[in-house]
Amino acid sequence: MKQVLGFSKAAALALHVMVLLAEEPLRRRSISDLANTLSASSVHLAKILQRLSKSGLVNSISGPSGGFLLSHSPVDVSLAIVYESIDGPLSCSRCLFDKPVCNSKKCILGDLIPTVSHIIEDYLKTNTLHDITTKRLEIPQSIT
Repeated sequence: MKQVLGFSKAAALALHVMVLLAEEPLRRRSISDLANTLSASSVHLAKILQRLSKSGLVNSISGPSGGFLLSHSPVDVSLAIVYESIDGPLSCSRCLFDKPVCNSKKCILGDLIPTVSHIIEDYLKTNTLHDITTKRLEIPQSIT
């Protein structure tokens, strides 16, 4: 069975790392610094940062004064881009199970799962790192 929101731990960490980098875009942050801030495994975080770097979202600077920086302005990076760099394309879930068990019967949760999935997808696509760091979030109309 999937998690209700469908975020992997890696995607959640990636989003948090990117927000930390966006809060101080000129400050190089080391893996150990980021891991300590997020109470995360530095080994796991290194793998996430490698994927973010490969996706072109962060720059890695080697050496004693090295670390990680955003590759783009926080205004240009949506939360969806970060999510997709880790977990792949967003897709709206229709069921809590990997393989639906209702066998064409009406879902016991009605339209709740696809509705929530669409709200989350809209939120991730609409909001940027800049929006998060400046608290200018766009909340989808269907939940306000």
